[in-house]
Amino acid sequence: MEALNVYDAPLDSLVNSIVDLTHIANPCRYCLIDCVQVVQYHTLRIEEFEDFPPVRYSAISYIWRGNPPDPSVLDVHGTFMVKGAEDGDPISIDVLYHACTASLQQQATHLWLDRLCIMQTNRDDKAWQIRRMFQIYKSCNPCIILPGGIRRLVKLEERTSWIHRGWTLQEVLAPQLALVLFAWALGSGTYDAISEGPVDEVIPGKSAVGRVGEILQTCVGGKMWFTSAHAKDIYDCVSVVPRIFGDFEEDDGPLWALIGAMELKDPEAKLHAVWRSSLMRTSSRPVDMVFSIMGLFDISLDPHAFHADDRLGATIALSQELLRQGKPASWLGISFYLPPCRRLSTFPDFPQTSVSGQARIEIEGRLVNVTGFMDGAYPARWWLKDVPHGSMAADGYLTFTAKAAPILPTGTMRPDVELWTANLRKDDDESDFQFVATDTSVWRLCKAGEAEEALHTTKAFVIMIGEEEVYDIEWMPKWQHQCSIRAMLVEEHAPGKFHRTSYFFLGDSFKSVIRDWKEREFAVGGPDAAEH
Repeated sequence: MEALNVYDAPLDSLVNSIVDLTHIANPCRYCLIDCVQVVQYHTLRIEEFEDFPPVRYSAISYIWRGNPPDPSVLDVHGTFMVKGAEDGDPISIDVLYHACTASLQQQATHLWLDRLCIMQTNRDDKAWQIRRMFQIYKSCNPCIILPGGIRRLVKLEERTSWIHRGWTLQEVLAPQLALVLFAWALGSGTYDAISEGPVDEVIPGKSAVGRVGEILQTCVGGKMWFTSAHAKDIYDCVSVVPRIFGDFEEDDGPLWALIGAMELKDPEAKLHAVWRSSLMRTSSRPVDMVFSIMGLFDISLDPHAFHADDRLGATIALSQELLRQGKPASWLGISFYLPPCRRLSTFPDFPQTSVSGQARIEIEGRLVNVTGFMDGAYPARWWLKDVPHGSMAADGYLTFTAKAAPILPTGTMRPDVELWTANLRKDDDESDFQFVATDTSVWRLCKAGEAEEALHTTKAFVIMIGEEEVYDIEWMPKWQHQCSIRAMLVEEHAPGKFHRTSYFFLGDSFKSVIRDWKEREFAVGGPDAAEH
């Protein structure tokens, strides 16, 4: 079926206006912007397709509220708004022109931009589009990332909140090719940092694109050296400190989690990295934190089945489907430092959501950025292997079987110790093993005569949940340590029901001890009721 033109207007007629597609477009249809019309004829043409578009198109990844206008940059052609999306940044006609030009340079004749290709005033169309969002980004070629939003292009040196926003995770992982479009005056060339890569000019003297994976690596490395295609020799280069995806010190966790999700080959490793990356992000609606990643797990939940604030219910539904697929509970241990969710304790507490900025969480009465507490001082370049499989009930209790042993509190705390060395080696006296948990509480394994008594009193267990693996990425330096075992501390709050209170880092020397532990079945959730 041929495309239907549903909107046609000169771009200069849109300046300072509000484009209203409510009574023009049809709900539950695919829409695309004609790039040729934008670039050659300065016209905004939106085409509608009843079936999935047969044309090659690019898709835009951006943040709803991006970097503020730069007074030093002239906005030549002005901006316009879209009805139903007035809470977001206005669309810069200049940015739209740059994006369509970049799209055409990649042989993509059309462009998908949610602001104009989803009916922002129609709830049914939004729900229909959300269920197809993963396929839209998976099928685009390329995805064009605007880290600073659609108000203006940002420079490589400018810090943005793109890596902290929920939907952008799927938008960068689903496509086969993702490019970042940025303000750039130095023309085409190559750069050298942790990795090497090309910079391809889009609009001469104004913009360029680079491959997102390689630009991410430059943000981790802290500096890149650019050599113009017209340079006389290799020493004729310019140094740049890229921060467009984050600061290499302050955003270490989000950067490495995204790199892991993009580059790790092991399926379980990628799942763990996706969970970690998602936890450090936020969105305007809590439930979107689940909808924005479900396609990455090959799962499609019905958006109509959940209230906008029901992140808990959607998380339970996503976890249930993931386990039904035979995949592990890959969210276990995604953060050893964040407090557990009181209604779904196998997960960390959910951060607060917002329409802009970073994910924040309340700790000890203070609202803090999640990224600062995700890993503590611990390196972020790891995943957890051999995590248990199981099933999850509608109330959020994860039922699984794992090696475990009863454990008793000593009543002491050890805030002075380094957690990844506190339990490095077992004592010679194997009858008195003591472990320091990540909340600094000290516990001891039950002795031979205490085990049965402990089962009728404290009902606390240490459960083996997996082993830490360093990211296996070719360009990334590895490290070796002797404390790779990760265990979960659970306590019983109702007959047969447990909740997670903390974690343990255990030295590899404890493998012989764990080998003798019994396989036990647990139902871990709560402790509060998971009402949703």
